[in-house]
Amino acid sequence: MKKIKKKPYHYIALRLVRLYYLIYHYRQFNRLAKRIRKLDGLFEHNFCIALEGRLITALYRTGLVAHIFECIDIVNAGYFLINQSVIGHIHSTVRFGDLMGFAYEYKWLLYYRLLWRIMRKAVVLNPPKYLFVSYSLLLAYMLRLPYESDLVFPSSVDMFRATGYFR
Repeated sequence: MKKIKKKPYHYIALRLVRLYYLIYHYRQFNRLAKRIRKLDGLFEHNFCIALEGRLITALYRTGLVAHIFECIDIVNAGYFLINQSVIGHIHSTVRFGDLMGFAYEYKWLLYYRLLWRIMRKAVVLNPPKYLFVSYSLLLAYMLRLPYESDLVFPSSVDMFRATGYFR
């Protein structure tokens, strides 16, 4: 019988992180990690802030939209607002204290989609601790900066290993 080779841990960790943040390519992860490595402070914390502070991931974490591809469509269409100004680029960042909302034209459609998902029990309304989400007003507010303990993965992932700096 042929022996099955195990994948190295760092390869699996990188693939898990890559699948969770699918708007990034491997090269973008490495470039981001190199830039974050030069900052002061703990690498894992700064890298977590850089990943979770992106517009698409913050919008997806609110639970107001069904999947990450819908988040990309909402931002590209210009229906997403940060501090009452339209943001049209998916790689924009959400800072501490920013108010996230939706344009009036899209708010009703989003409200009915959310109601439909709730009636079908196809929604998970479990925002992370660093976000305040108002499901009645369809607004979100970043209360504090995200930490690595706030991330929810299928297994624990070492951010330092996932970025390729395990050597």
